[in-house]
Amino acid sequence: MAEQKEAQEPAGICTGAIAMFNSATAHSRIPWEERDTWQPRQWTDCTSNDGATLQQVIDTQARHGEMMKESGFMDWSSHVFTPYLGFEPDWPYDYVQMNHWYTFEHRGVTANAWQAFLDAHREVQEENRALGSCQRDRSYAGRLVFSNGDRSAAFVFPKSLSVAAVGADLGALKMGGVKILLPSDSPPCKPLL
Repeated sequence: MAEQKEAQEPAGICTGAIAMFNSATAHSRIPWEERDTWQPRQWTDCTSNDGATLQQVIDTQARHGEMMKESGFMDWSSHVFTPYLGFEPDWPYDYVQMNHWYTFEHRGVTANAWQAFLDAHREVQEENRALGSCQRDRSYAGRLVFSNGDRSAAFVFPKSLSVAAVGADLGALKMGGVKILLPSDSPPCKPLL
């Protein structure tokens, strides 16, 4: 946003926070010095189909990530966030899926080539539909505030979302706890007028 000389504004006033576990499912990283300061991210809320497990979602996303790499996609990551603390009892989703890119340029390349990838790999959409459904798609730009290695990082999303992540190993699955201040379109936040 600073690169576009846009004023930073809060998305709204949040009266609550939530914590989530982060399962990083697939990565195609580029060197730090090649990354944009502000990076695009897409979030969607997902519900698992009957009989589908979170581990199946994670494994499927990891396999699809390998297919993306083999098809030449680069500069992206996929994550699955699962509720931990601060959720309303009637929150109707099982997990939040987040995809991000390290540069806006590569996000554009992905967007332009995505339909051709899906046409060549029809199983991607079929497998995703067999596991669950997602809605409330939203996009944000965020920047890294700090990172102390593989274990923790904090991102700022001034026009939409604030996230702080702390890593932890839980069994064989590497996960990170994530604290999220909800965007203005999600209760209990109130948009600024």
